[in-house]
Amino acid sequence: MQADAHNDTGREERRAQLEQRRAAVAREMRRLAKELADIDRQLDEIEQSDR
Repeated sequence: MQADAHNDTGREERRAQLEQRRAAVAREMRRLAKELADIDRQLDEIEQSDR
């Protein structure tokens, strides 16, 4: 019984770590998506000025 409780605690800690990492990766992806959109906008502006 004690081993089961220990396994549950370890599993919950691992889940919490994974959820935190997932949130951090999601934030980074949003930041990168904004940066990519900004780069695309700048490239479009350059392309428009070349015409």
